[in-house]
Amino acid sequence: MKKILISILGIAFALAPAFAFADGASSTAAAPVPAHPGPFASTTNAARRAQLLERRAALASSTEAHRAAMAQGALERAKQRADQEISRRVDNLTKALDRIDGMKRLSDTEKASLKTSIQAQIDSLTALGGTIASETATSTLRADIQSITKSYRIYALVIPQSALTAAADRVLSVATQMDALASKISDRLASAAGAGTDVSALQSALADMQAKLADAQAQANAAISEVSALAPDNGDQTIWQSNLSAMKDARSKVEAAQQDIVSARKDVEGIVQGIRGIGTNTATTSPNGGGRFGPNPTNPVEPINGSGPGASAQ
Repeated sequence: MKKILISILGIAFALAPAFAFADGASSTAAAPVPAHPGPFASTTNAARRAQLLERRAALASSTEAHRAAMAQGALERAKQRADQEISRRVDNLTKALDRIDGMKRLSDTEKASLKTSIQAQIDSLTALGGTIASETATSTLRADIQSITKSYRIYALVIPQSALTAAADRVLSVATQMDALASKISDRLASAAGAGTDVSALQSALADMQAKLADAQAQANAAISEVSALAPDNGDQTIWQSNLSAMKDARSKVEAAQQDIVSARKDVEGIVQGIRGIGTNTATTSPNGGGRFGPNPTNPVEPINGSGPGASAQ
């Protein structure tokens, strides 16, 4: 018995250090171990923050540069379009000046008035082109570009004004030629009447022809007077409406004058047929040549060219 007790005690003493170690290990594992950041932790975080800020700054700079490049590109494209519009208008105005130089029935005063108005538009557009080329701000550039159509009214007024005047001048030229022909026809009919031929129907046609020519000349001159004094409205809607009304009325006058010329030409054709039927050999030459009256006693009246009243400037 005593031996058994001694053995148990020996085993207990032998196991005591092991239990003590196990208990200590458990206590150590349960206790929190303080974290140590290490000697380079703060330096690494600061470097990362610095890199992030640097990247953000680079991205912002790149975005701003891209925006600036886009804005500059848009500015240059707008300038190019404006230059094209101005050049197109100046070219058309120059052609209008050349057309005025070729007008035969307008007075020198009327020609000078039209040419002064057109040249002023050319000078103003040329100056505007220089201003637009030097612009650096989008807002002022936009206002300058808008003024091309709002202030100068090249296609809404100046070009139609020139076209109407040119058409009226052509009417006057043809009417003058036909007046000369009417005088020759009158002499011929008087000669036939003196020879005992009944030419009353032909004389009636001649009177109608002369009346048509007189009306054509009156209508053409009225149209020229109506449009020659018109000036660009510069954005004033009241003046714009007044100009529009005047051009429409002038156009209707020119069209009426052209119709008078057509009617007078038909009278001429009928008279020529009648005279040929008389059987007399008296020679009468038309202003355009070609036999006694010529195969075509008048020049055709050209239609009105260019933009009509109220055409858009845009």
